[in-house]
Amino acid sequence: MLTNYIRIAVRSLRRRPGYAALNLVGLAVGMACCLLIGLYVQNELSYDRFHPASDRIVRVAQATDDGGLATIGDGIMPVLQNGIPQVERAVQVRESNSTLKLAREQDGTMTRFEEENVLFADSTFFDVFAGFELRRGDPSTALSRPGTIVLTLETARRYFGDEDPMGKTLIREGEDDQGLTVTGVLEPIPANSHLRFDFVTSMGTWFAALGYPAGYQSDSFWFPMAWTYARLQPDADRALVEQQVTEILASQRRAEVAERYAPTLQPLPSIHLHSNMEGDPAGQGSITQVYVFGAIALFVLLIAAVNFVNLATARATERATEVGVRKSIGAQRGQLVGQFLAESMLLSVGAAALALLITQAALPVFTTVLGKALAVGLWTNAVLWVGIVAIVLVTGVGAGSYPAFVLSGFRPVSVLKHLTARGRSRGAWLRKGLVVVQFAISVALIAATAVAYSQLEYLRTAQLGFNEEQIVTMDAEGNYRTLRTALARRPEVASVTGASVTPGLGGSGTFRYEINGEPPSDAQERINTQQVDTGFFETLGVETIAGRTLSADRRSDLGRAKPEDDTHFTTYYREQALVVNRATLDKFGWTPEEALGKRIRLYVLENETIYQDYEGEVVGVVENYHTTSLRQEISPVVYMPARLPPLDPGKGPQVAVSSILVRMAPGTLSQGWEALRSAWTEVLPTEPFAASILADRLQAQYASEQRLGQVVGIFSVLALFVACLGLFGLATYTTQQRTKEIGIRKAVGASVTSIVGLLSADFLKLVAGAILIGTPLAYLAVQRWLQNFAYHVDLGPVPFVLAAGSALAIAGLTVSYHALRAARTDPATTLRDE
Repeated sequence: MLTNYIRIAVRSLRRRPGYAALNLVGLAVGMACCLLIGLYVQNELSYDRFHPASDRIVRVAQATDDGGLATIGDGIMPVLQNGIPQVERAVQVRESNSTLKLAREQDGTMTRFEEENVLFADSTFFDVFAGFELRRGDPSTALSRPGTIVLTLETARRYFGDEDPMGKTLIREGEDDQGLTVTGVLEPIPANSHLRFDFVTSMGTWFAALGYPAGYQSDSFWFPMAWTYARLQPDADRALVEQQVTEILASQRRAEVAERYAPTLQPLPSIHLHSNMEGDPAGQGSITQVYVFGAIALFVLLIAAVNFVNLATARATERATEVGVRKSIGAQRGQLVGQFLAESMLLSVGAAALALLITQAALPVFTTVLGKALAVGLWTNAVLWVGIVAIVLVTGVGAGSYPAFVLSGFRPVSVLKHLTARGRSRGAWLRKGLVVVQFAISVALIAATAVAYSQLEYLRTAQLGFNEEQIVTMDAEGNYRTLRTALARRPEVASVTGASVTPGLGGSGTFRYEINGEPPSDAQERINTQQVDTGFFETLGVETIAGRTLSADRRSDLGRAKPEDDTHFTTYYREQALVVNRATLDKFGWTPEEALGKRIRLYVLENETIYQDYEGEVVGVVENYHTTSLRQEISPVVYMPARLPPLDPGKGPQVAVSSILVRMAPGTLSQGWEALRSAWTEVLPTEPFAASILADRLQAQYASEQRLGQVVGIFSVLALFVACLGLFGLATYTTQQRTKEIGIRKAVGASVTSIVGLLSADFLKLVAGAILIGTPLAYLAVQRWLQNFAYHVDLGPVPFVLAAGSALAIAGLTVSYHALRAARTDPATTLRDE
């Protein structure tokens, strides 16, 4: 019986190849869109689940009012290891905050490398993260000593080729070269890991490079700032562990920690999508973006399924005669239901097969747009295949249900007498409603795309408060003074300065403060700080609104170190010049003139110990500029002079310039590149030249938004395309049904224009209704998305008018093609055929 159903279904589809092609292509495109996005969503949700017991691994972060910190200091480790029985293992992981310079000596030749993807970790790293498997080496001892390093398989081949890397030595170049012995080789790191690295070396290696003894552990909660993970006992209660950590901190009287930083335990699988903290690893995902992509996938599939159902119901009226004849000669209703469902399922299966081929062909382009590789595959993906089967069944049964269960229930006599009226009355309301649904979705997607591109253009062209053009950034490399002098001698260079962070790209230190000796009412309150060199504001073109900026002619601007500075990582400076921004005036209610001469003390206090203590006088006020991206509001900032070694040699690490800013002379950016390279080589002959254009780096920080806009745009076009395929099929059907009416109208003098308008009006009314529904939905969605940015475009009517106009125009062209073709047909031919 099934074979007979399939044979008849094939014959039926072959008789109407246009109908079959429209259904097949439309549904296949919708399924392919759903599969592509499904792969992305599955990949995002799979992060870090490859680790055994991943549901029991947590990251100990610090929740704050402004989002929180993903990192915490060594002081938390004794709490986890000794104070909470529900913790099995704990590990601290720190990423390198600078490029790691490694060298390998072979046959008297030194080969040098610069590496960025480097982690420092405790010896328990491979115990907690058992999913990182070692091909060579013992995971329990690989990171147990200072001077040990583990390489990924790909990195080992890059350094050693086909040689066995175990036991070989790499040189970490610096002030004191440090030997690193290879103690392990890792299997490839899965793409769905939130920790990405090429090397992992012991935390003892990091401490040893700073002069600390082996096995050193700080009791500070701010040093060294590292990601801290714990694997809990199988029956552990995460909320209870959080409470225990808080209680232990309170019992130790760590008030300055407990009051400002509330410990929070983040489940490992949730970090990639749900954490948005300062200090998170690069490449974090967004659960909002997953929801957006998932919604788009469902919308496009829904539009394709609507087409399928619409065309099936439209064609069903033509088959009412077939139903009547077959029932009159004895066919049972069950047989008719099976026949219609078999035909619908055959189309659905064919569309799924075509969708798989489209997905395979489009996958490389899709991953390029996403900017990431997917850890999940297509052909061996059991979850995806379950989804495909579900889509085929739901779509096939849904599209075949109307002809199967409605038409098969008609009485033969009624159908044969009243075929046209009965068929139209039964299906017209459903078809109209479905057309409204699919175009409402299309309009919403087009409007969202238009807003996304408007916001991206705003991000690209927004005034940041400084002139980023013609500025090149370079790493200070610990040789800032010498490099600055070499750069300044080049005629292509207009000015050189430096800062602790790159303007517009992030971060500031936060310190407690006192003004004229008075602390704020909330003793825990902080203010942002940055360290800058002389000429910083002039190089950036930031306006000075009162007083002056830091001067190279005033060595006193740098302040003086206090003699009691004898604690490692403790700095005390007095009588330095300070500059504040306008936001600082707004915070304290000062006028620019009142700010001048204010004495501000900035310090870090923890466990009744002061680790950094600066004090100086405000000598200038500058205009606001964006120190971070446009996602954050401009905050009050106090600018301090950068500590440039060797200002106070032997006094421990000083706050040094880490970013060099070079303003090129007008018109010399292109040809001046060689001048920058020459200056670099003069100072650092063995180091690879590294420089970048600031404007490009500023744009790169919005890469996720750019990808979101591209993906939404692509799928919006596909959604509209699929919707128009269905409208094309419905217009064909409607025109055929009204052939006799068109012939009569032309015979009595109706013009081509009036007939086209008549045939198009019904569909355009439906599209207009869809616009009224889709526009407010799009407005609510994009308004919520724009809330992710402190600075964004105003939501005017233009994107929504553009979306509505596009939908109406494309729908009008789609319908008008058939209307015009029918209106130009000779009425004599039409009426003769009838």
